[in-house]
Amino acid sequence: MDQNSHTKYSQEALHELTEWVQTVHSELDSSKLFDYPETDARPLDAEYSREIGKYISDQCRRDYTAALFFLDSIKTIYHVEEDFFLVASDAIQNPPTEFEQGLLSHEQGHRMGYKIVDNHLDPIIENREVSEEASGILRNYFLSDNFAERTKVAVGNSLGCDFTYFESLQGEAPTVYRLKDRVGPEELVDPDRDEDLDELLDDVERMLIELSEGVQDWA
Repeated sequence: MDQNSHTKYSQEALHELTEWVQTVHSELDSSKLFDYPETDARPLDAEYSREIGKYISDQCRRDYTAALFFLDSIKTIYHVEEDFFLVASDAIQNPPTEFEQGLLSHEQGHRMGYKIVDNHLDPIIENREVSEEASGILRNYFLSDNFAERTKVAVGNSLGCDFTYFESLQGEAPTVYRLKDRVGPEELVDPDRDEDLDELLDDVERMLIELSEGVQDWA
């Protein structure tokens, strides 16, 4: 990965991508489930590439160069600890296309999944006697790439973009996507859903309520 490549991007395009992040956030913010502050998009520079590449390499037990290649190929990533999105320089072009918007929408699905676990699922687990198996299935799902893809498609349906579900995640997904159960539990993976963001969030709320009431069958 050429470190200098991370310095070459369009400031205007980066601003437009951040505006897209905020547009999606505004749509989500209408739900009582989603009360998290806005964040933004930033360049995936050499320092962040090294940090995240090392993390992927350590977690996947893969060669560091291979981890950087993977990171470069996915173009965007949600930085959980710092709560913003990192975008590779070659994805920060002018003007951004639906491709870049789709990448960011997938990562916004990851952000939403982490927030749902932290702000909604974990409090249910802490305050109620719930099934460890059922709560584990939900946790794995909300943190999975399948939930992020589901969010991406729902974003497209709400905002008039044609985002396609990465269906290979349903079957033989690349090894790196299986890192820490990032491929969703089979019971909940359905690439053929046709829903917008409101319907997605209603379904998330339903699953959380059912968990708190002792429902364990997520099929």
